[in-house]
Amino acid sequence: MLRRAAAVAPHRRPTVSQPRSAADRVYLVTGANAGIGYFTAEQLAGTGATVVLGSRSAERAESAMDSIRARVPGARVRSVTLDLADLGSLRETAASLDVECLDAVVHNAGVLLEEAERKLTV
Repeated sequence: MLRRAAAVAPHRRPTVSQPRSAADRVYLVTGANAGIGYFTAEQLAGTGATVVLGSRSAERAESAMDSIRARVPGARVRSVTLDLADLGSLRETAASLDVECLDAVVHNAGVLLEEAERKLTV
Protein backbone atom coordinates (compact mmCIF):
# COMPACT_ATOMS: atom_id res chain seq x y z
CA MET A 1 0.00 0.00 0.00
CA LEU A 2 1.39 3.42 -0.97
CA ARG A 3 0.75 6.50 1.08
CA ARG A 4 1.28 10.06 0.07
CA ALA A 5 3.77 11.83 2.34
CA ALA A 6 1.83 14.62 4.01
CA ALA A 7 4.99 16.29 5.31
CA VAL A 8 6.37 16.97 1.85
CA ALA A 9 5.25 20.31 0.52
CA PRO A 10 4.32 20.44 -3.15
CA HIS A 11 6.80 22.15 -5.46
CA ARG A 12 6.05 25.86 -5.53
CA ARG A 13 6.93 27.95 -8.53
CA PRO A 14 8.48 31.30 -7.67
CA THR A 15 6.40 34.35 -8.45
CA VAL A 16 7.15 38.06 -8.54
CA SER A 17 5.63 38.47 -5.09
CA GLN A 18 7.28 35.30 -3.69
CA PRO A 19 10.64 34.74 -5.42
CA ARG A 20 12.98 31.86 -4.65
CA SER A 21 15.37 32.20 -1.74
CA ALA A 22 18.81 33.49 -2.67
CA ALA A 23 20.22 33.28 0.85
CA ASP A 24 23.51 31.81 -0.37
CA ARG A 25 24.03 34.37 -3.16
CA VAL A 26 26.03 37.61 -3.37
CA TYR A 27 25.04 40.32 -5.85
CA LEU A 28 26.68 43.64 -6.73
CA VAL A 29 24.26 46.29 -7.99
CA THR A 30 25.81 49.40 -9.52
CA GLY A 31 23.93 52.68 -9.22
CA ALA A 32 22.04 51.16 -6.30
CA ASN A 33 21.54 54.34 -4.31
CA ALA A 34 18.49 55.50 -6.33
CA GLY A 35 15.94 54.60 -8.98
CA ILE A 36 15.95 51.22 -10.69
CA GLY A 37 19.24 50.23 -9.03
CA TYR A 38 17.81 50.90 -5.58
CA PHE A 39 14.64 48.91 -6.34
CA THR A 40 16.71 46.03 -7.71
CA ALA A 41 18.88 45.99 -4.58
CA GLU A 42 15.81 46.08 -2.34
CA GLN A 43 14.15 43.20 -4.19
CA LEU A 44 17.33 41.10 -4.10
CA ALA A 45 17.69 41.79 -0.37
CA GLY A 46 14.13 40.51 0.05
CA THR A 47 15.21 37.12 -1.32
CA GLY A 48 17.78 36.79 1.47
CA ALA A 49 20.78 37.48 -0.76
CA THR A 50 23.76 39.53 0.32
CA VAL A 51 23.59 42.71 -1.73
CA VAL A 52 26.54 45.02 -2.30
CA LEU A 53 25.41 48.50 -3.31
CA GLY A 54 27.86 50.16 -5.68
CA SER A 55 27.65 53.95 -5.63
CA ARG A 56 29.86 56.97 -6.29
CA SER A 57 28.57 58.53 -3.07
CA ALA A 58 29.16 56.73 0.23
CA GLU A 59 26.55 58.97 1.89
CA ARG A 60 23.87 58.13 -0.66
CA ALA A 61 24.70 54.43 -0.43
CA GLU A 62 24.40 54.59 3.38
CA SER A 63 21.00 56.26 3.05
CA ALA A 64 19.87 53.60 0.57
CA MET A 65 21.05 50.81 2.89
CA ASP A 66 19.15 52.37 5.81
CA SER A 67 16.01 52.48 3.67
CA ILE A 68 16.43 48.86 2.54
CA ARG A 69 16.97 47.70 6.12
CA ALA A 70 13.80 49.52 7.18
CA ARG A 71 11.76 47.86 4.43
CA VAL A 72 13.43 44.42 4.52
CA PRO A 73 14.01 43.22 8.10
CA GLY A 74 17.26 41.27 8.35
CA ALA A 75 18.53 42.55 4.99
CA ARG A 76 22.20 41.77 4.37
CA VAL A 77 23.44 44.85 2.55
CA ARG A 78 26.74 46.66 2.38
CA SER A 79 28.23 49.22 0.06
CA VAL A 80 31.33 49.97 -1.96
CA THR A 81 32.34 53.29 -3.45
CA LEU A 82 32.42 52.77 -7.18
CA ASP A 83 32.79 55.08 -10.17
CA LEU A 84 32.33 53.23 -13.46
CA ALA A 85 34.00 56.05 -15.38
CA ASP A 86 37.27 55.37 -13.49
CA LEU A 87 39.01 52.10 -14.36
CA GLY A 88 41.12 52.34 -11.20
CA SER A 89 37.94 52.51 -9.14
CA LEU A 90 36.75 49.26 -10.71
CA ARG A 91 39.98 47.47 -9.84
CA GLU A 92 39.92 48.76 -6.26
CA THR A 93 36.30 47.72 -5.85
CA ALA A 94 36.91 44.21 -7.17
CA ALA A 95 39.83 43.80 -4.77
CA SER A 96 37.86 45.12 -1.79
CA LEU A 97 34.74 42.95 -2.12
CA ASP A 98 36.21 40.15 0.01
CA VAL A 99 33.64 37.56 -1.05
CA GLU A 100 34.24 33.94 -1.95
CA CYS A 101 32.01 34.19 -5.00
CA LEU A 102 30.17 37.05 -6.66
CA ASP A 103 27.11 35.44 -8.21
CA ALA A 104 26.03 38.33 -10.41
CA VAL A 105 26.61 41.97 -11.21
CA VAL A 106 23.64 44.14 -12.11
CA HIS A 107 25.13 46.91 -14.25
CA ASN A 108 22.62 49.64 -13.63
CA ALA A 109 24.77 52.76 -13.29
CA GLY A 110 24.96 55.00 -16.30
CA VAL A 111 28.05 56.71 -17.60
CA LEU A 112 27.67 60.20 -18.98
CA LEU A 113 29.89 60.56 -22.00
CA GLU A 114 30.93 63.90 -23.34
CA GLU A 115 29.12 64.57 -26.55
CA ALA A 116 31.31 64.87 -29.60
CA GLU A 117 31.29 68.21 -31.34
CA ARG A 118 28.84 68.23 -34.23
CA LYS A 119 29.14 70.24 -37.38
CA LEU A 120 26.30 71.16 -39.66
CA THR A 121 27.19 70.87 -43.31
CA VAL A 122 24.99 72.00 -46.12
